[in-house]
Amino acid sequence: MTTPIWITPAGFLTTVTQLTNTSTQIVASGANVSYKLISGTLPNGLFLSATGSIYGRPYAVGETTRRQFTVRASNQSGVTDRTFIMDVGGQFGPVWVTPPGTLGAGLFNSHVVLNGEIVDYQLQAEELKLPDGQQLRYFIADNDGQLPPGLTLDQYGRITGQVKDLLKIDYQASNYGGYDDEAYDVYPYDHVTIVAGEFESTARYIPKLYVFYITVTDGALTNRQKFSMLIEDPNDLRVDNTYIDVDTINYTADADYLLAPEWLSPANLGVVRANNKQIIPLNVYDFNPFYGPTTYDWTTPTKNIDGSPSIHPPFFNLDPNSGVLYGTLPYQPAFNLTYNFTVWVIKTDLQNNNQTTSARTFSLTIRGQYDNTVNFISTGTIGVVNPGQVSELSIQAQFTDLVTPVEYKLISGSLPDGLTLLQDGTIAGQVSYNSYTTFDLNSSGYNSFKLDYGLTTIDKYKYFTVEAGNIYQNGATTASFKIEVSVLNTKKYTGVYAQPFLPLDQRRAFSNFVNNQYTFDPKIMYRPNDANFGIQQKIKMYLEFGLEQTNIDVYFTEALANYFTRKKFIFGSVEYKTAVTPSGDYIYDIVYINVIDTASNQTGKGPVGSITINGQTVHPNNIFNMRKTLEAILINGDQITTNEYLMPKFMQSLQLDGNQLGYIPVVPLCYTLPGNGAVVVEKIAQNTFDFKTIDFTIDRFIFDNNLTDPGAKYLMFPTKDDFGNNLGQSLSYINTSTDTNTALETETGQFIYLE
Repeated sequence: MTTPIWITPAGFLTTVTQLTNTSTQIVASGANVSYKLISGTLPNGLFLSATGSIYGRPYAVGETTRRQFTVRASNQSGVTDRTFIMDVGGQFGPVWVTPPGTLGAGLFNSHVVLNGEIVDYQLQAEELKLPDGQQLRYFIADNDGQLPPGLTLDQYGRITGQVKDLLKIDYQASNYGGYDDEAYDVYPYDHVTIVAGEFESTARYIPKLYVFYITVTDGALTNRQKFSMLIEDPNDLRVDNTYIDVDTINYTADADYLLAPEWLSPANLGVVRANNKQIIPLNVYDFNPFYGPTTYDWTTPTKNIDGSPSIHPPFFNLDPNSGVLYGTLPYQPAFNLTYNFTVWVIKTDLQNNNQTTSARTFSLTIRGQYDNTVNFISTGTIGVVNPGQVSELSIQAQFTDLVTPVEYKLISGSLPDGLTLLQDGTIAGQVSYNSYTTFDLNSSGYNSFKLDYGLTTIDKYKYFTVEAGNIYQNGATTASFKIEVSVLNTKKYTGVYAQPFLPLDQRRAFSNFVNNQYTFDPKIMYRPNDANFGIQQKIKMYLEFGLEQTNIDVYFTEALANYFTRKKFIFGSVEYKTAVTPSGDYIYDIVYINVIDTASNQTGKGPVGSITINGQTVHPNNIFNMRKTLEAILINGDQITTNEYLMPKFMQSLQLDGNQLGYIPVVPLCYTLPGNGAVVVEKIAQNTFDFKTIDFTIDRFIFDNNLTDPGAKYLMFPTKDDFGNNLGQSLSYINTSTDTNTALETETGQFIYLE
């Protein structure tokens, strides 16, 4: 038996693709050769087997990254080492969502676009991770074809315009088709029509198929896809044509030469004032103005498109020929009434009395006489916030009589850093820890440092002025406010949470679920425009809400490496809980889905700490152990601190059973106005969405902030076997904004900066 001799060349081995299963074999000659990683690291997600197979599914890296590692081949005769390099291909590039082939850009998504028709069609592509600062852009490259005349493609993938094509061929050049009568390369053949023994010649219309390639780019990578548009003359959609086959996929049985007029007036006709004469024209675009008249009807349709009854606004009439709504409105008290009604526009062909109809449901609000003064309910100091605390502040105003939403705008001054005034008066965000000034009282002393005999405040109050009105600026008025920033202690804290990196189909399914407005009615949401409340668009489970910030390398401990390993959570029951202030004010309901930790018991704990199985030490990666490990980190010899007051209010509130929840592992789905949590839970039960289709596997936790490199960072888990043996990956942290850029090795782990 001889010492193994490497057959696989040293140096560059291969390039693998992120998030794609792969297997690469390295080979050394000799009998009973085994392989072991002795230095460096494999790309995250890949493993080396004892037989020399490098296998697994590389993690997402954003852009191409490189790993260098050394493998030892050994048998009973000796060992030999070899160093390899492996790249992980980063960017996927854009992926087309719009399928190739003929675009359904016609009316009602028809694959046939009629000449003269107005087109508004949105192409769709998406990318898992866009390069920093980039967005997807669309274009037709040189020599890649063209759109039908009259249509344009903008950089955002939207095809718009009115088709203005020439589909007509005049066959009158030669009726007989004699060899001496026409130029062969100019006129088509088989064009003569015989009627009663006489040659006839008429103008014919031919459909045109425009074939073109559209390229989508993220600024670095591109994806080119072939599309086509079929342009047809309306006259050819008659039963006497000879070229449309019954098995075509482009033409449908309801395709008609007579185009229904297209509505130009918006569905929302706005607001009109009572005690006035009103004239509202309903406008359409008539594709076939010479075929016959266009008329309007709001008597026949008794139901709206959504099935609700069609109710005409009182005292209004509809002129059936011009489509003008008109009427004299009497006095109406100080309130608004909204009416929803449907109007048909009917196009008639006078030659054969064929008709086609297009319907639109309109909304019209009649506003009564009112006092449109805006009064602020909020005054003076809006509230007190602590750095790092999620704001639940807001400004409220209302019209004296008018029932309409108030819009708010910051016109002077500034809010504390990290807070933003939203259009609905919500003050959203978290106060930055860098937004206040502190003094070293150990050096200055409480009694030895004074400004203006204690009258001066530094960064304690923020003053600002807000304007309140509505979209018409009716009764707009301003008021000045202040927010107090209270610094209870000078320590900075960070949240720590888990978020699965889902494949595209699962992300779409969850997005469709939470954006179903029947299940999650926006009207009953608490702070619907605040990303920290309202409807939650991402699956997030917090491990810690207030863990003391420290230098990033301090978080890397041996205990963390033991207990933080890749695992899968299971979704449990959907429940709701209430949030109540210490003074008893009922603030909101939260609807969440319980997270089941398969490594914990029914109480959410255990086994606590390490255990021994068959003489080997095992570190169970349950949530309890993960939290305790984080809370046991030492900073300069002192135990790291946590701030329980940064937990959300529902975890601090007494529930119906008289107990305080404290920390529980959950994924919030939405925050509702008081008393609406049960409604949403019931609607979720009626929904067909199955949480089992979501793979809640985590391979990292995210720290919102740290003292070394501000900004959110991933804490990537090392991969271990059942007995805690490291399989070749080191603990690492990664910036969460993108998954790109350089790698730097340190003694504490693998630091990957992504910005």
